[in-house]
Amino acid sequence: MHVIVRKYQLIRDEADVRAAVAGGLVPLLKAAPGFEGCWTMRCNDGDFALLSIFDTEANAHAAMDNIREWVNAHIRELVELPARAMFDGAADKLV
Repeated sequence: MHVIVRKYQLIRDEADVRAAVAGGLVPLLKAAPGFEGCWTMRCNDGDFALLSIFDTEANAHAAMDNIREWVNAHIRELVELPARAMFDGAADKLV
């Protein structure tokens, strides 16, 4: 499995970002090959992170192109861009 975590500094309310992601980005991700899951997280410093899991690195990176396009088109007024890459790599499920 391949995990990608991107961190965004919020400009507006976190609830606005979550609503936008749930209504627009999630359907896009669900249609992506190899998609396994997506989580949003509030960071300790007040930032917002998006964690995405795919079956392979190739599928994850192909989806990231679509994610970047969607973010730039739909939530650039809600978060500072570009996002900071926090993790991009293989992960093993323990449980």
